[in-house]
Amino acid sequence: MELKDSIKEIISEIEKKGDVKAVFGEPVKEGNIMIIPVASMCAAGGGGGGAQNGDAAEGVMAKIKGRGFGLGYKKMARPVGYIKIENGQVSFSPITDWTKIAAVAIPAAGLGLLLMMKMLMKLKKWERREA
Repeated sequence: MELKDSIKEIISEIEKKGDVKAVFGEPVKEGNIMIIPVASMCAAGGGGGGAQNGDAAEGVMAKIKGRGFGLGYKKMARPVGYIKIENGQVSFSPITDWTKIAAVAIPAAGLGLLLMMKMLMKLKKWERREA
């Protein structure tokens, strides 16, 4: 497959799946309540390059013919909440991501504890000097 074909295929996938259905799920209705799932989308891509014949000065690399390239694409979605429609009233309820909260809170608590211990050690040194 040619590089141009790969790029066209990736762009085609983005166009197919990058619409509103990628962010808002199919509505679910139960009685007079309708729930619409909501997600957050993130897409990223990257490319590469190569070398021509004769770019390497000597040795093993000089014998390798010039070639190369790389191309990648990734799309991620994560749930962020849902829209609830009940009796004509619309509300949004977020979904709490406890993993992210823990990933920030645990190191912050550790740093706070470390700073507090350092401060207590300085205070003890100060008390010893005065005694």
